[in-house]
Amino acid sequence: MYTKTHLKSVTSNRIKSHKILYGLTVALIFMAFISCDQKSSINKSRITYKTKKDNSVTNNTLHKSRIAGETPRVNQGEPMIKTSMIKIKPLEKGSNQDGEGNALAEKGITQSNTVSPASSSDYDPLTNDIARFFAGKDLSKQSKLYDWSQKKNYSAYKKHNRDLWKLFQASNIEKIIKWRKANLPRNTNNTVFYPFSGPDVINMLAFFPDAKDYILFGLEEPGIVPEPLKLTYTKAHSGLWQLAKAIRTILKVNFFVTKNMIRNLGDRSFSGIAGVMMYFLAKLDYEVLDVKKIWINSKSQIVRDNKSLNEKAYIPGIEILFRKDKASHIQRLRYFKVDVENKMLKLYPNFIPYIESQTPFTTIIKSASYLMHNYILFTKIRDTITSKSDYILQDDSGVPLKHFLNDNWKLSYYGYYKRPVHIFNGRVQRKLRENMKKHSKGPLPFSYGYTYRKDRSNLMLAQKLQDKSR
Repeated sequence: MYTKTHLKSVTSNRIKSHKILYGLTVALIFMAFISCDQKSSINKSRITYKTKKDNSVTNNTLHKSRIAGETPRVNQGEPMIKTSMIKIKPLEKGSNQDGEGNALAEKGITQSNTVSPASSSDYDPLTNDIARFFAGKDLSKQSKLYDWSQKKNYSAYKKHNRDLWKLFQASNIEKIIKWRKANLPRNTNNTVFYPFSGPDVINMLAFFPDAKDYILFGLEEPGIVPEPLKLTYTKAHSGLWQLAKAIRTILKVNFFVTKNMIRNLGDRSFSGIAGVMMYFLAKLDYEVLDVKKIWINSKSQIVRDNKSLNEKAYIPGIEILFRKDKASHIQRLRYFKVDVENKMLKLYPNFIPYIESQTPFTTIIKSASYLMHNYILFTKIRDTITSKSDYILQDDSGVPLKHFLNDNWKLSYYGYYKRPVHIFNGRVQRKLRENMKKHSKGPLPFSYGYTYRKDRSNLMLAQKLQDKSR
């Protein structure tokens, strides 16, 4: 048994030891991406790691320098994947067992994942005004933030964000939406699961805009619920530029560089996970209705207070309610900070049962650092994804192809695949290269994943035909 003191010590030492490796790892990643952008051939970028040699193959694997971010870690040893799972019964419809049923029902959401329309009077309009303020959007004269939005230096912030968005993201999103309408099934699940996501709301909603629930996780702290009016304007304006730094990379290359994530994300008022997600939702023209902290307790239930946070298994998160317009149904996004390496899930045995209770779901995976290619470290999360997903949309960094080569899956291939970017050279999938060459339905017109230039990205859609595991 671990004592609290021991757990704290182990966690602290673990973080310290990895920070030393972070600097080297993320610097090399950044150099690789810059090289990709400046030169036509990635083969000209030579990045080599010295790894300790085990009896088996020793490949350095980044623990999450993914799209929309995760804090990376260098893992030495075998590749990566999962073990046995604890099963719990999903809460029955209308149950208030986790303390959230009645509260959500009042907000238009029930425990059964059903989302109902709500009137504007049910929510504080300041929440949406804050999201729009972050995103450089116009505010009504009735807004408490209107006077701040009229200041000259805020106008410069608005222009900076508008120009970046127009130059790097607007076009990519439009291409994803057009491609999605032509290639993805219209009727997928009401729940979308996005593992190793960080705060990447953009790609999730571009591919799956109509789900009612979205579940994301990463290594970044959920952050605090932003309250700019509790600051002076000078401090608020400084916070806006911290936020701009945090989202700059994904607007350029469609993923977060981990080095920037570590430096710019955290518990800060604006540039934490909550603030970044609010920014993206407003940029995508969603109305942000409510933002609050949540936790998964030791019984794999959602709770909304921290009265029992001395329990070591509590998993912190943030919940955001949003909608496309006043006539639309409310959608719910939940992000959790959790490490899903097998040994860490022993300390947090409540996470996998919570995910299993949300089935059926569709999974989207992007720039996942090939973690689930490891046959020792990340098997639990991989097995949960393959056993509980009806659809999986992923690039080559997700679940290895060989786990789909059976009668349970119908596979569709899109784009181009030759090999991973140089830093992940040991994760080549020859069968995927063969299948992509034979069966690809054409190049992708947008960037996705580490090979972020259009016409060089890849996607595979796996549709489950039989589900013997449920």
